[in-house]
Formats: sequence, C-alpha cells, structure tokens
Amino acid sequence: MATLLKYWAPWCGSCRLYSPAVDRLVRSHSETLELIDIDVSQEPDLAEKAGVLSLPTLRLVVDGEEVLRLTGLMSYEKLEKAVLEALA
Repeated sequence: MATLLKYWAPWCGSCRLYSPAVDRLVRSHSETLELIDIDVSQEPDLAEKAGVLSLPTLRLVVDGEEVLRLTGLMSYEKLEKAVLEALA
C-alpha cells in the first residue's frame, strides 16, 4: 500500500481547489493508495521535516521512501497519470 501525504492549509485557496481531485484519486485507487492529510498550520514541524516549501504539496511514499513529489495545482488526469507512473 502506498501513502499519499497531502500538505495543505485552510487558508490556502489552491489547496481547497485541489482537494476534490486528490480525494477522488484516492477513492478511485483505494486498493493501492491511502491518504494522510497534513494541515501545515497545525503541524508545521512535519512540513518542515519533509522540506515542504509551497502548498499544496503531495508526497507519494512507498515502503517508507518518497517516490514522487508534486507541488501546485494540476488536472485530475495529470495527477492520476503521475501517481500511477510512480507506482508502476
């Protein structure tokens, strides 16, 4: 099982726009993906430790190792393609 870590903040407009696509991706691939939401306003140390410098940021982690990092907005199709390629 791969873990998708979503770094976001309630004040981030781009994060609010992006969340439905990320949630849809995880629902569509629930057999291989789990989602962890990290509100950087509540967990700034986690964001700093992960080197998150901009929002939204997604990190795909497999067996404890980051295999993909995405920042900023993108279409659902591009998001899905990037994640599935990283998992292949």
